[in-house]
Amino acid sequence: MRARRFRGGSRSPVGGCCGRPDRNDRGAALIAVMAFIVVVLLVGVALFTLGTAESDLVDHAADGREAFWLAEAGLEQARAWLAQRYADDTSFDPVGTEVSGPLLGEGDYSFRVISHAGGSIPAYVVESDGLVDGVLRRVRATFTAESLARYQWLVDSQAPDTWIKTGDNFEGPVHMNGHLRIDGDPWFGAKVTASGDYIEKPGSDPTFTQGYEVGVPEVVFPDLSEVEASLRAAAISGGVFGPSLGGSDYYEVELGRVGVGTLSYRVVGTPTSDWVDVSIASLGGAAWFDSEVWVKGVIDGELTIGCAEDLYISGDIIFYDSTPGSGPDPGCDDVFGIIGAENVYVAKTPENSTDCEIHGVIMALDRRFQVEDWNKSPSRGTLTIWGGIIADQAWRINTFVGVNLRSGYLRDFHYDGRMSSIFPPFFPLTGRFLMTSWEEVMLPEV
Repeated sequence: MRARRFRGGSRSPVGGCCGRPDRNDRGAALIAVMAFIVVVLLVGVALFTLGTAESDLVDHAADGREAFWLAEAGLEQARAWLAQRYADDTSFDPVGTEVSGPLLGEGDYSFRVISHAGGSIPAYVVESDGLVDGVLRRVRATFTAESLARYQWLVDSQAPDTWIKTGDNFEGPVHMNGHLRIDGDPWFGAKVTASGDYIEKPGSDPTFTQGYEVGVPEVVFPDLSEVEASLRAAAISGGVFGPSLGGSDYYEVELGRVGVGTLSYRVVGTPTSDWVDVSIASLGGAAWFDSEVWVKGVIDGELTIGCAEDLYISGDIIFYDSTPGSGPDPGCDDVFGIIGAENVYVAKTPENSTDCEIHGVIMALDRRFQVEDWNKSPSRGTLTIWGGIIADQAWRINTFVGVNLRSGYLRDFHYDGRMSSIFPPFFPLTGRFLMTSWEEVMLPEV
């Protein structure tokens, strides 16, 4: 019998009987599966957490925006509130007052007047908070009472032929209580507003560097009797007061006649009186005359001269701290106002026959600012004004034949930028408050 050969090795399958993996391999696979599941769960949790965080960030940002606009709404409410309180009582001091606004959506606002802003014009620093779902935003602004002196050119009522024409250049604010009529190529360096419509003659090409807006509310002119009463009372109590004169007599006023910072006045008539010399610093800013006044000279200090009749500018009126032809010097603290209850004239005098320069703000409350014999030749050179003109009716300054000056003066008008934050003593206010500064207050992290 042939022996059976043995070829070595086991005939059992590798890995144990019946093809099953051993226990060590099964444990490793289970661990891998569990690890994978844990990773998936962690990734899911991370994605959920990230999504929730992003959602919270989006909600926080949205709440922050809403809170900011609520704070801004609080500032606008403060502006209106200040105007109303000032209209009710000009002696009211709002500093320290806090006002809470109504609930708006999911948030609310409040504002508080924290301090005076300084200067001769009523001005206040206001902070306003907007709060939405625990998110607080705070803004701070300075509100300054608006004086009529802020305008370079302001007209209350107009004749149909009132046009702003080629050669008219305005550096400061211009407002018309009526239509804005453009004829030619005037230039405007600040925003122009009008309560009426915009009317432009064909071929005109005006330059509005800050734009224009029509259909805005009228600038309310003050009551003549109130302005007169205020300045007159101040003049009687501590300034210069001239009672009513009879016949054709009038007052002559010369600034700086006997030295820097002085005002001299006398009655011109039959007979003419002696000069009375006073210090401008002692007048409290007020001079009022119940009859016609003629004025000229060099002003050093702060003063407003008013009269109940026509007022005539008989020669140059310039600031002591100024360069003739160039207006107030840097750091100039001279301020001058003219208030005429009727007309304010640039008088036809020898001194005004070749050019005239005026520094200050001119107001003709019941009539107009005009050149005496404005429509009668010969022409008289250039009228230079550093300041502003406020009048019930539009000016009358010159006439032309074609492009040639026939009578009156060429116009060279400039804005005194200081009038945005100061104004002549006893000059009337409009009753509105302007926002003159703004900032967001960065709150500390909690």
